[in-house]
Amino acid sequence: MSESIAGLTGTETAVLLVLAAAVEPVRNPDLQQFGPALEAPARRRLVDRGLLDVEKGSRGALVLSLTDKGWAAAADLLESPPPPRATPQLRAMLTFAAGIGRYLRRESLALGEVMMPGPGTPEPVPAPSGPGAAPSAPVPQSDDAAHARPAGSPVERVRAAYLRIAAPGAWVALHRLRAALPDLPRADLDDALRDLYPEPGVHIVAEDNLKALTAEDRAAALHLGGRPLHAIRITR
Repeated sequence: MSESIAGLTGTETAVLLVLAAAVEPVRNPDLQQFGPALEAPARRRLVDRGLLDVEKGSRGALVLSLTDKGWAAAADLLESPPPPRATPQLRAMLTFAAGIGRYLRRESLALGEVMMPGPGTPEPVPAPSGPGAAPSAPVPQSDDAAHARPAGSPVERVRAAYLRIAAPGAWVALHRLRAALPDLPRADLDDALRDLYPEPGVHIVAEDNLKALTAEDRAAALHLGGRPLHAIRITR
């Protein structure tokens, strides 16, 4: 058993698997729809172990998501037998999870590569079109820059653009990122964001408060797994 999952309680184990299956951040009040409730002491333990990221969403609700270490721990659970004192329910869940782990190992796949948001996520919002649509303001460029061929792959350019407009670890709306790369075709930028999505230290999420979304946010959203994502954070 790896150090990352040693000593986890049944509830903590279940929550890690639930959050991995959900892919997207889950509001703490909604967690009971998918598994056991996560009380404050267990939540603090997971945070202290570096497995859980907790942020405050709309109306003060806590929003839970796995850290990179948390994703690794969830993957380790697929390779580990149930603990000796596990309940029958936890044994059944981990036995089923082990079957998924065997498949991933056979196909040389990572857990994050096969998990997708479940049903009930919002449908993609069409980008505004027509006279009322407000395009993102382009970043001013010099004449020389406008005619120069950009260097680097789309992924490298996305990372560079992020660091031009924000400090590492800051949340950046995708409409700001797109505005910083006006010459990069949308399809190429979307592919670059999809390539970045599973990378350690990269977080691309949906806005928790849908009422706060602007037309620019909706138009610039990245559609992934049937859900629009609106902001990016790169910590490394």
